[in-house]
Parts: sequence; structure tokens; C-alpha cells
Amino acid sequence: MPEAPAYEAPEVRALLDAPHAPHREVPRARQIFVNRNLRMDKIDLVGFDMDYTLAIYHLRQMEQLSFDMTLARMIEHLGYPDDLARLAYDTEFVIRGLVVDKETGNIFKMDRFNHCGRSYHGRRPLPFDDVRRLYREEKIHLSQPRFAWIDTLFGLPEASLYAELIEFLEDLGKPVDYAQLYADIRESIDTVHRDNSLKEIVKRDLPRFLVKDLELGPALHKLRSGGKKLFLLTNSFWDYTQVVMQYVLDDVLPEYPSWRNYFDFVVTGAMKPACRPERPT
Repeated sequence: MPEAPAYEAPEVRALLDAPHAPHREVPRARQIFVNRNLRMDKIDLVGFDMDYTLAIYHLRQMEQLSFDMTLARMIEHLGYPDDLARLAYDTEFVIRGLVVDKETGNIFKMDRFNHCGRSYHGRRPLPFDDVRRLYREEKIHLSQPRFAWIDTLFGLPEASLYAELIEFLEDLGKPVDYAQLYADIRESIDTVHRDNSLKEIVKRDLPRFLVKDLELGPALHKLRSGGKKLFLLTNSFWDYTQVVMQYVLDDVLPEYPSWRNYFDFVVTGAMKPACRPERPT
């Protein structure tokens, strides 16, 4: 009979199951993950982004709004067919971490060694032989202009729209310039964020799009009570930041009647990663 794996030995299992040292148990949902040792007693200043950090959005509503507004702009301003308006956003099709190949029109997921895994062309899975021919012999270098990495939640609608448009246009027998299509999607989605048309809709119906987390205020208060200075650094401009932060933080704690009382510094219009903030008027 083969020996049991080492990790099943009683003494090993006891070590794995026991805490490393006496400590107060913290529920998993309230634990904080860090990828290196972190000595909070050595930290003086703690910074936060706003969107998807302090201001948590209802993802499905925000993604659907971004998808619909981007598609509408492409039809109205870039001459794409009106029939595209019937395309639907499939929330189950895309995840963060996808790679768009602007040369072939494919979307794929990489493994940790930067090798291509599952791949789709439009909404159709790419045959294994095609995946091997296109990608198996090389590591994917995301620095190449050919590739775009969907590394944020904001990018999910653009990946979905890219696949849907390729599927739709090629089914009609239309030639598709994959790089130009992606550029048109990027230009359109950037515009609806940049011109505030999307944010104006969000501002008119904050409960629909924003999660009001009543534990956010107490969490920030604990940091301040521990002697930390707090700052907010966001790419959103002041008018939008003011409305959103009022909704998520104002009147949560009596000690902080305004959201600004939580922060020692607030920087809006930061243009991260370039970080040339807007100058308040």
C-alpha cells in the first residue's frame, strides 16, 4: 500500500489546521490581503482611490450602462449599423484579466506563465489547432501594441462589445479591421466617461448604481483613530467626486458630518498614472 502524502500525516495536519500564533480570529470577509509584510505602525499616510475602492458600484448596472452608451455612440458618431443596437451585454462572457489580440480579433486568457489558454474569436471558441498555431510557441508580451490587457472592471464592457461586434459583422460577411474596431470602441468608451454623459446618468440615480456601505465610515475612522493621515486620489473630477462621496459617507458617523472630514488631502482629476491633477478654481 502506498504511503499517505506527507501533508496527511497527523503532525503536519495539526500544524496546518492550527493558527501560527495566538491571535484574535477575524472573519474572512473582514481580512485584508497584502503581498508583502506590512507594518501598520510604520505607516503614516494611507491613500484611497474612489471608483471601485471607496465608491463600490453595482457592477451589472454600471457595465450595462457603459456597454449601451458606447454602442450608441459608435452608431451615432462613427457610422456603425443601426442594427447593432439590438446587441445584448452578456455578463457571463467576460472576466478581468483577458487579453485582446488586435491583430487577429481574438480574446483569450493567459496562464501564469503568459501562455495562451482558452481563446475566442467573436463568440466562437477558437479550435485548439488555431490556438497552437497562433500562440503556443510564444510567450505573450503585453507591451506589444498588438495586445490590450483587460485588467480593470471598467474594461469588461469593451471586451464584451469587441467580441459581439466581430461576431455580428462577420456573420454579415463584412470585412473587419480588428485593430480599428478596437480603437473605435476605446475612443467611444473613453468619450462617454470623459464628456461626463455616463456620470450624469449615475448622478441622477445614485442608489441604482452605488452601494452604500455603512461600514466604510467606521473603517476610515479606525485608521484616523490610529494616528494615520488619509488622502483621496481619484481620476474623477471634483463635481462627480463631491456627489459620489457625499452619498457614500455623509452623515454615516456624527463625528464626520461631511465626507471631507475623513481626509487630510483630496486630489481629483489626477490623470493617473500620469498624475497631473486638476487645479481647483
